[in-house]
Amino acid sequence: MSTLKVLLIYVMLCLSIPSYLYASEKTEALNALKDKALFYLAQGQAEKAYQTLKPAELAYSGDAQFNYLLGISAIDAGHPGDASWIFERVVAVMPHHAGARMGMARAFFQLKDYENARKEFLLLKTMSPPESASQAIEKYLAEIDRITEKKSTWLFNGLVYSAVGHDSNVNGAPTSEKILPAPWMQLFLTVLGSPDGTIAIDQEKSSAYLEVGTSNKATYKKPETWSFWGQVKAKNKELQRYNEFSSRNIELAIGSLWVKDSHSINSELGLSYVWRGSTLNNKILSLQSSYSYSLNPRTLVGGYLFLADQQYLESSSNNGVLSTVGVSGSYIWGQYRPVVLQGNFYAGQDKAVSSRPEGDKSLFGSRVGLQFIYNQQHSFSTSVSWSDSRYAKENSIFEKTRTEQQLSYALGYTWSVNKSFSLSTRISRSDTDSNIALYDSEKSEIFLRADYVYQ
Repeated sequence: MSTLKVLLIYVMLCLSIPSYLYASEKTEALNALKDKALFYLAQGQAEKAYQTLKPAELAYSGDAQFNYLLGISAIDAGHPGDASWIFERVVAVMPHHAGARMGMARAFFQLKDYENARKEFLLLKTMSPPESASQAIEKYLAEIDRITEKKSTWLFNGLVYSAVGHDSNVNGAPTSEKILPAPWMQLFLTVLGSPDGTIAIDQEKSSAYLEVGTSNKATYKKPETWSFWGQVKAKNKELQRYNEFSSRNIELAIGSLWVKDSHSINSELGLSYVWRGSTLNNKILSLQSSYSYSLNPRTLVGGYLFLADQQYLESSSNNGVLSTVGVSGSYIWGQYRPVVLQGNFYAGQDKAVSSRPEGDKSLFGSRVGLQFIYNQQHSFSTSVSWSDSRYAKENSIFEKTRTEQQLSYALGYTWSVNKSFSLSTRISRSDTDSNIALYDSEKSEIFLRADYVYQ
């Protein structure tokens, strides 16, 4: 063997020995922790087992057995919220781990999330559990039936959030500085003193912003299939510059949900108010209904109808009644780290109710989105939307019938720190291309948002 080969083998051994020793020490420490927790659990001291394992969660969260022991300790020690989160990590990589499924079902039950508890217990029944486990599952299911099916219940949940971001076009201005109208209008402007017969347009205004908001929902769940709910949403968006374009929004809604087997129908009546600066800018009364059908655990299809009476108080000529119908669907790929594909296609009409110069507007469009869920805590998303709008009457100033297409795309990331708190960021851009330059525009936005969910 040559001297060079001997030297290479020696160097490789020298490099690998420290990493091997480190890995060996880490494994020994992990095994010692698990042995200690098993001892406490055998003694019925779940809280001690939980306090032993919890400080090392960050270091060993990738070990399924460690997660399982931590989850068992948490549920037995009276920490169901933490336990459900831990067991989700186990089933994400080991979906047929019956012990983790049982622990997660128990955690949901203790959290009074009876719908998800029922799903987990029913799934466990299909996994041929031993007789003792089958008896426990049946008792839990019977208790869930007793609680949920024989009496109506109230549920309350909501969230508060705060976001910081930047908007490149807060005033929705066109991309061109000067717009060239029809020949007769050019002549008219020249007579008035315009040297080139063009119309000068305000340019894009960009600004950073701070947004805060809340959403609160109360649900009255009837036995079996029906539930009724009411919701209040509010948000305030303050621009660092051009405060006249800051906005406030309040939304009120009531609705119902009907679910039976693989079918569901959700209906909603909503009222929305938007203020621009200190002035009420528009009011929208809407009615929407959607239907979905679960073909299998991975595939959902459906359709929806949306009606809205839109009133623009500062420019009543834009008032209209919007009616839209659409079809939608979603499909889930993978099991451990799933990818969710969502899509919809819609068509509709915005019917003018005042003296809108361009008349009614027909529109249709589509959206495709992808979401990748990694280890239950991290998700990445992307979406592309496209729409086409066409007006019925010619715009006399430009002597054209207005048409426009809009392309929007976005990238997002969400970190679910725990079941209550999450951080997300999103980058989006939209480009509107019209045959009338006045309506061409570009808009880019980026934000970082923090959500806190409560119930």
